[in-house]
Amino acid sequence: MDTTAEYRIAAMDAEHARQVLTIYQLGIDEGRRVGQSVDLPADPTLWRGL
Repeated sequence: MDTTAEYRIAAMDAEHARQVLTIYQLGIDEGRRVGQSVDLPADPTLWRGL
């Protein structure tokens, strides 16, 4: 297994923001925790504003 990786540090721009929001949305859609500090209601329609 290759354990070497290349990292690049760069300022976040609009394209990065879209990618991050997509990742968070996928986590929400799949019912995975995405770093929220409160337990989510079972009904996803009630998640907005938490």
